[in-house]
Amino acid sequence: MAMSPERTRRGERGFSLIEAIVVVTLTGLLTLMILPLLPRTSAQSANVAARANQSLDEARGERQLRLLLRAALSEPDPDGADEEAPDHHVPGRNRVASLGLQGDAQTLLATPALSQPLACASAGASVIQLIVRAGALRCRSGANESVLVALKDGAEASFSYSRDGRSWNGRWEGPGAPYVRFQIRRGALVERTIIERAGGAPS
Repeated sequence: MAMSPERTRRGERGFSLIEAIVVVTLTGLLTLMILPLLPRTSAQSANVAARANQSLDEARGERQLRLLLRAALSEPDPDGADEEAPDHHVPGRNRVASLGLQGDAQTLLATPALSQPLACASAGASVIQLIVRAGALRCRSGANESVLVALKDGAEASFSYSRDGRSWNGRWEGPGAPYVRFQIRRGALVERTIIERAGGAPS
């Protein structure tokens, strides 16, 4: 039996006005739900990338610190007694070359044996200075200065020294090469500890 033209037109009709309103409303609601998530996802991706870069910088800084400490002369330099070192925090600045290494909680001075540039120190540098200042552990040699380890969000850092790796003191004036401990703290919490034997084999 043939369908009437009127019934055919009813079967082929499009959305009614109410159906169109419902579709538009649902689309708008979905858009409102999804759009706030996009900046959050982008921010999370940026945070992950920033943390990855920070971890890479920390690993690079730790490696440079360890290499600098290992390069410190384990014995006094008999030809360097008159070498002049920067007089920041540590007394006896003209004695550093004759002592090999000296330091306090905030500054470490050492006579390095560098055959190639490392961190802030050029090859053959007579004195290197590691200093905790302005939110970072900084390396200084002559006119060169670079950041080895950045201290984040108010963290504090300090050096301590030991002959045997068990009993630690906040000052070292040699002679000889001690174990050097560099700690980063946030209040009473120790976040990171680096221990290296100055002028010696890797610890």
